[in-house]
Amino acid sequence: MQNLYRRSVLYIVIVCTFWGCMPFDPGRQPPEPSYEVPGLPGDPWPYWLCRPDTDDPCDQVPLNSGLTDNQATAEADCFAVHATSYLIGTTWIADATEEGEPWSSSMFAKAQLSAFNGTCRIYAPRYRQFMAMAVPFANDATFAEILDFAYQDVYDAFIHYLQNDNDGRPFFLVGHSQGSWHLERLVREEIEGTALADGLVAAYLIGAVLRTDSFTQIPSCDHPQETGCVVGWNTVAQGFTTGIWTAIELFLERVPGVPHCTNPLSWTAGGGHVEKELNPGSVTIDLEEITPNLVGANCRGDGLLEADPPQDPQFDIEALTPLFDWLLDGDYHFSDYGLYYMSIRSNAQERLDSYLQ
Repeated sequence: MQNLYRRSVLYIVIVCTFWGCMPFDPGRQPPEPSYEVPGLPGDPWPYWLCRPDTDDPCDQVPLNSGLTDNQATAEADCFAVHATSYLIGTTWIADATEEGEPWSSSMFAKAQLSAFNGTCRIYAPRYRQFMAMAVPFANDATFAEILDFAYQDVYDAFIHYLQNDNDGRPFFLVGHSQGSWHLERLVREEIEGTALADGLVAAYLIGAVLRTDSFTQIPSCDHPQETGCVVGWNTVAQGFTTGIWTAIELFLERVPGVPHCTNPLSWTAGGGHVEKELNPGSVTIDLEEITPNLVGANCRGDGLLEADPPQDPQFDIEALTPLFDWLLDGDYHFSDYGLYYMSIRSNAQERLDSYLQ
């Protein structure tokens, strides 16, 4: 009993020290990224995960798919912000260099952001992201501080992109999870109601806490060719119920309200069930193959996107993240892109064609 008590006390001290009670000091964080200054030979842009002038994970396409990376000739740009790759650690904020980020930032770029390389040049910054465990464990005041801190890097990268790379071209905003969280603020504060809104083809803010009332002037996309609008969804298994400790439940606790849901097969806001036979293709997280007709999609009344149960175990969230199945059971957060990859890829081109008409 005494040993059990000691272990319990030690566990509480560790959790309190490293997470729940860990203060945030803006002055003692990793170095500020320099998006304007190229680095050394062999690493020309240390604070960019993807650029059209570098070889990077965003250039990838599924194996044996016949698809091509068209960034060299694309008529639009994508400013893309990757999902959280700093899952657990002893500080709230991650270093933004490749050495300071886990391998999964490249994995997310390959598995998610690459869906847009047929349509646009992809600019994806590295940024001092906040740790995933901040969502459940940071108190409200600390979470607001670290969210704002990470956002400033995204904002700086976007301004650099506008001033040095955009050259008046139409652009998409693309994100997932934490990346979409930051882009939602960018849309509200820098694009909505400004001249930049005229250049926005669409914002794909997927896997975040996007609400139905997040914006006052930029609408939710309600048909596949609509432009100047926003899409987003959070994918769950059939029969998934909130109230359990999952990623989407934790997000909803941070930003209450009805989440926005775009059906990624019909591309309508709050769209009803679309059969899996209309899904042009899902991909595994390593882009090894395209599997057509894997899952359907249905925007439920609670704002979550319900997928038909995947038949391929590679798409089961427990198979993708075995260490976190206790956290994500029934929540297909890491498959928000993969389950609907080919539909996303074709829709981006469809919206750009509509914009350019």
